[in-house]
Amino acid sequence: EHPLLMMPLYANGEEFNQGKYTFWGGDTLTGKWENIPDDLKPYTVIQLHPDDLPKRDGAARDFYEHMLEEAAKYVNPKTGKNEPIPVILTVYTAGNM
Repeated sequence: EHPLLMMPLYANGEEFNQGKYTFWGGDTLTGKWENIPDDLKPYTVIQLHPDDLPKRDGAARDFYEHMLEEAAKYVNPKTGKNEPIPVILTVYTAGNM
């Protein structure tokens, strides 16, 4: 009755190399979440993709730790309450080859 909507975000490797945690298209985790209609949020997760991150030890871990912390600390601007953003981590895809 209520399928899961997975909204993808793809890491921006160039920005990551400059110390920024952003996604392609200028998206941010918070920005993407706040653009999802409230009636869909109970059935939605943000799917984080590491495909464009540098292929070096610790890059994906650093990126994911940062994103998980941001998701956990999210405060809904409408309620003023901490309402963590639901995320799923894409660990490996064809883009990682």
